[in-house]
Amino acid sequence: MNDPWYKSLGSILWGVFRFILAPFMAIGAPILATYGALHGSEADLNALQLRSTQIPVLIGIEGDSTDCSKYSPCTSNGQRTYLVFPEAITRGELVAVDHKDDIVTVDRQPLVGYLAIGIWLGFVGLTWRYCVRPLLPLDAARSQTSSRWSR
Repeated sequence: MNDPWYKSLGSILWGVFRFILAPFMAIGAPILATYGALHGSEADLNALQLRSTQIPVLIGIEGDSTDCSKYSPCTSNGQRTYLVFPEAITRGELVAVDHKDDIVTVDRQPLVGYLAIGIWLGFVGLTWRYCVRPLLPLDAARSQTSSRWSR
């Protein structure tokens, strides 16, 4: 109880990060990629101008809403973010497809794909370490190691 407030806040944030955010992202990213593969946007695929060897993987959706008010015409905006393989591995390219009304623009950002892949792998590692691995039964080597350190 005599700990400063920032220590308790830090432990709360660390618990939320490793037990809630990490599993959500580790599981949610493949679900979003599957959704993008099953319900792909034809406008996005045309804007990406893919070759036959390229595979787009949806990793983010933003907006995609229509705003209509009484005094102005309807406008729609949104963005979908893709990792296009094999360029995501070879050049680390992240591709954002922006929709503003009927105008579609493509923004390619080199090296940012490495960051996105690294963050996802970090979430997978945290999920394995703190959520999955403790649920697995102990094998003989791990149980001897844990009993040796507990003495």
